[in-house]
Amino acid sequence: MSEYKIEKYYNVIHKKWLLSITLAKLFHKKVVFWGASLFLKDFLQKYNLKNSSVIAIIDKNANEQTTDFCGYKLLPPEKLSILAPHYVIYAIINNNLRVYPEVKSYLKHNHPKIKLFANDFSKLIYFDAKTNDNKIKQINNIINEIAPTNAVYLFQTTFFDNEGEHFFSGGAERYLLDLADLITNLGYKPILIQRGNANSDKPWVKTMQNLTIIGLNSLTTNYFKNINQLKEPVLAIYSGFLKWDKNIKYKNRIIISHGVTWDVPRENANIKLLHTIIENFNNIVSVDTTTISGLRGMFSNDIANSKIKFKYTPNYVDINKYTPIPNTRKNIKITFPRRCCEERGFWLFANIIEKLIEHRSDIIIEFVGFVHGNDIQNKINYLKNNYPNNIVHRFCNQDEMISVYQNTDISVIPTQYSEGTSLSCLEAMACGNAVVATNIGGLPNLIFNNFNGKLINPDESSLLSALIELIDDEQQRKTLGKNAVSVAQAFSKEIWDKTWIEILKEFLK
Repeated sequence: MSEYKIEKYYNVIHKKWLLSITLAKLFHKKVVFWGASLFLKDFLQKYNLKNSSVIAIIDKNANEQTTDFCGYKLLPPEKLSILAPHYVIYAIINNNLRVYPEVKSYLKHNHPKIKLFANDFSKLIYFDAKTNDNKIKQINNIINEIAPTNAVYLFQTTFFDNEGEHFFSGGAERYLLDLADLITNLGYKPILIQRGNANSDKPWVKTMQNLTIIGLNSLTTNYFKNINQLKEPVLAIYSGFLKWDKNIKYKNRIIISHGVTWDVPRENANIKLLHTIIENFNNIVSVDTTTISGLRGMFSNDIANSKIKFKYTPNYVDINKYTPIPNTRKNIKITFPRRCCEERGFWLFANIIEKLIEHRSDIIIEFVGFVHGNDIQNKINYLKNNYPNNIVHRFCNQDEMISVYQNTDISVIPTQYSEGTSLSCLEAMACGNAVVATNIGGLPNLIFNNFNGKLINPDESSLLSALIELIDDEQQRKTLGKNAVSVAQAFSKEIWDKTWIEILKEFLK
């Protein structure tokens, strides 16, 4: 589908929504949107809807901390009873064919009097699917040019943004870059194929270190189908437990679990999706043991009757780079060395900071990482403005992070959900920090409570208590930090390299 046609269809949807909202106001009816999507954001920013019939935005990931979306209340589905809208307009494009029926079923069983408008994106998905053959041909042509016989595919929905302009420098991205180095050293060409710009007629191509990245110009729904229709690679590696299509044709394939990604808040695990993983992959590499134990517990019979091989391959740290230095600081520095977002525990930590400063007025608290959302940025600004001598926020590249850890006393890893064996946690350990981590995902594989860190429940009182204890006890900080350096040796990058080379050599002869 051409960029012009897609843009034209977007405008049609926007005009349809505007008409529905106008008519609803005329007849004194209340409207909510379902899904805080970028498409909805574009619509709200394009049209001035003040004093309209729109009363809120419903999103399953909304909580008491994320209450605003383009000036509208952002609320979870449980609030529909209080809002009592007459109409719901569905606003989610990604995973549309799966999510829309789920929303429809939810409203039918819980709010039968609320009318859900028809799925405005179904036609757009149909148009996108009609151009699949051409998209696949374009990708195959690129692959034939750069790796006619030795291609190894890596699949991850995002590495750059959809336009291929901004690199997402997270743990999964660093992981794949290091994995690409190992694949290259074995004589093969690693090619990562991610979701590109659906508005474009052509894919984009980028290179980073030894990795070639291709942006497949497709909607998310069709991306999962398209990537399984390319020319046969030597090996296909799927990064993350996502909704990979059932019809995977590639003979050699591996899936990587980067952690317990299905423990999202206010939502039960999608057992059907997890079972699809068991059905489609015989080779599962997991960065933590929690994932392996969970799958064995849920699907013990299926696993017993299959040839599934689990390979526990925890994340890693370069212990030659990440090393401790002598501590000459007089005050105490606490660092949050990760992306500032809900799942990584920003709010859990931010909400107790004022109490920490009340307890010890000279502590320095540093946030180091990308900020996700205006509400989090506003909270950081509030803390900086009210405690200018205590609060720091900055961005650092990976090489600069070594100095961050080396000049930290306590690192906070307060994950709330979707965690594996955290790279930040390992790096902090290797540099001799006293680490406070929650008992989420694969963090219990790294932290042994009161030996090389504090392993706590994911709640504010537990975090506050652990931090105050470490702030007041210098000897305990030193002991935990010393033991952390020792434990980090078991997670060296050298060990990770050797483990992955063994895995790859099963397929890359």
